[in-house]
Amino acid sequence: MTLNYSSHMRVAGAVAAALGMLLWPGCSTDSGAERETGSAASASPAPEASANPSPSVRAVGFKQTYSFDNGLTVKILKIRSAKLAPGQTTDDPNAKEGDPYTIISTRIVNGSPTDVELVITGRATFGPEATEAPPVFVGEETASIDLKPKKSQDTSFGFVIPAEFQDQVVMEMTITIDPVRTAVFSGSISQ
Repeated sequence: MTLNYSSHMRVAGAVAAALGMLLWPGCSTDSGAERETGSAASASPAPEASANPSPSVRAVGFKQTYSFDNGLTVKILKIRSAKLAPGQTTDDPNAKEGDPYTIISTRIVNGSPTDVELVITGRATFGPEATEAPPVFVGEETASIDLKPKKSQDTSFGFVIPAEFQDQVVMEMTITIDPVRTAVFSGSISQ
């Protein structure tokens, strides 16, 4: 089943907001992970820069792996810049062809012994006012994915994030809704 990107984001955002506080105390970082680029992940769970998620949210830097107590992990594979192509969809009413946006590619790994139903959504904020970053459609959205043990799922998200605020970004990636599990990355996405 394929959903409209904006509708999918609104539904998942509402579910995550309503249930999100149930999951955050059960997450941790895995200091042994590496980015696709080969840089070692930091052992510290502190964010990389001045982006500030709410005090009740546990966040890791964009170079770290976010781990849940059930064995699921989420990491950022790559962050890159792109330009809006003709007909590409975004929720930014001022966006036009050729405008820059950021693609954040992620990988979810099921380290648990059981299948996990993924319902993946992402949202980002930027700057000191935590301004919502308009999403940019970068691929087909699916309603849910059944992830087998020891398997992975790669997903990319596009966001319009002004260059002057790329050092202050928070990305929330909800990966399951029963129970709600949201990985939160905070810091700089500057390249």
